[in-house]
Amino acid sequence: MLARKLDDIERIGADLLVTGDASCMTQIAGGLSRQGSPVKARHLVEVLANMVEGRP
Repeated sequence: MLARKLDDIERIGADLLVTGDASCMTQIAGGLSRQGSPVKARHLVEVLANMVEGRP
């Protein structure tokens, strides 16, 4: 399942993956890192907090 998700992420050309599930994010982030992918995985709450605080 992880391999399929990683392939889909790379195929669409995303530079950021946002998820609401921390364990899913951790698994995908690890897979992306092992592949040497520049794509970052972030939890939805982190993205929203950064928007409020004015950070990228």
